[in-house]
Amino acid sequence: MTRGAVQPLVRPPRLHLGRAGSASRLELFFDLAYVLVVLELAHSLYTDLSWHGLLVMAGLFTAIWFSWMGFTLYANRFDTDDLVFRLAKLGATAAIAGCAASASDAVGKYAVPFAVSYLVGRLVLLGLYARAWRHVAQARPTINVYLLCIGVSTVLWAVSVAVPAPGRYWLWAVAVLIDAVGPVLATLRDDRLPLHIEHLPERFGLLVILVLGEAVGGAARGTHDASWAAPSVAVGIAGLLLAASLWWAYFDVAATSGANKLEETAEEDGEEDGDDDPDPTTSRRTPTSATTSSSSATSRWRSAWSWSASGSRVWRCTRRPPGRRSRPGSWPAGSPSSTPATR
Repeated sequence: MTRGAVQPLVRPPRLHLGRAGSASRLELFFDLAYVLVVLELAHSLYTDLSWHGLLVMAGLFTAIWFSWMGFTLYANRFDTDDLVFRLAKLGATAAIAGCAASASDAVGKYAVPFAVSYLVGRLVLLGLYARAWRHVAQARPTINVYLLCIGVSTVLWAVSVAVPAPGRYWLWAVAVLIDAVGPVLATLRDDRLPLHIEHLPERFGLLVILVLGEAVGGAARGTHDASWAAPSVAVGIAGLLLAASLWWAYFDVAATSGANKLEETAEEDGEEDGDDDPDPTTSRRTPTSATTSSSSATSRWRSAWSWSASGSRVWRCTRRPPGRRSRPGSWPAGSPSSTPATR
């Protein structure tokens, strides 16, 4: 929203053609809910360090990743920052917070709360695209692809609430696969909408920073809760170094090379078209943005693993009794320090 300009509280969506590459404060607040989900999934992994635990975390993380991508791609094109959009985004934040509250046992006793929370997020995104379809006529061919894929995915999540395991989880997998296919099909269209590449890398980078920050926090909490025992200090330092290495690798290697590739692609597009395209964020750069997206997903996955691995090693140092589970940031009773860590 332009500073000093008085605008109506409710404004119809419009297709952005020349958006600045700056994430809004609402987007930063929205990301916090997803970071909470990643934290809970990491905690679940280090309480079940097995192939089953790894598979569950990878599957749920993939679902959460495509949920975040869905809202990010919509906002990249149609964010009006009006009252309707803000309320929808806050409602989606609450839904993802519900996913975080149930992620610790999403394939167990909290499967229905997780599915319902995820379903609410899908319904919000479906409503946003329906609103954009109504007001942005030139975007309807591409929006139709998203409406179809999100609609089918939403139905599958709704049906999964009433289906017992393991059928419920197969429905989740199919729904996530459809969510993944949607943006690809939209990109392959000849009349596809432009994505604003300057905005997307910043969104990925901010989420990576948030998750890496929690990885550093996990290392610090483990050291504190173990009363600075020598093994916990060593593990904390290792966790910090790993998080720093991931930060360095992403922002100095992956992000930089991705930005350079985007610039090269833009220059090639300009030469091929004779500079006929006034919008530097042309849709032909979308495949490159997909590569940047996958790099960001990998970085987030590794940062979540670093947090969980750090916690698991501290757990071994204190010999927590089998079957006993503590919440993230706390230490079991009878340990050297049972004072809860502050988040």
